[in-house]
Amino acid sequence: MVEPTERKGRQGRNGGKSFHQEYSKALGRKVSLFRSYYNLSQADLAKRIGCSQYYISSCECGKSLISTQYLLRFYEEFGISLAYFEPDKIEIAKFFKDSLKNQNEVPAYS
Repeated sequence: MVEPTERKGRQGRNGGKSFHQEYSKALGRKVSLFRSYYNLSQADLAKRIGCSQYYISSCECGKSLISTQYLLRFYEEFGISLAYFEPDKIEIAKFFKDSLKNQNEVPAYS
């Protein structure tokens, strides 16, 4: 009988980081910058948008992807457009550039 093996999360080409992980970190940086700009603590921001301080911390360090519900609360509470939270093209380009560096073979364009 074969024992089941533990499945680990899918790893991307960027040193084991997936696009989802990189996107979470990029969003987290935006939340942190926003909070710093308005001189809000994590607890203050959490109270304003209706979540926990732990959730804000987790989002800022890229462990959690901030939900659409809370992005909408940013708009309602502060008038911040959802476009603010889009990752910069530079961040996306860097991710894919680093991904290609870590590949043994670059896929051919067809």
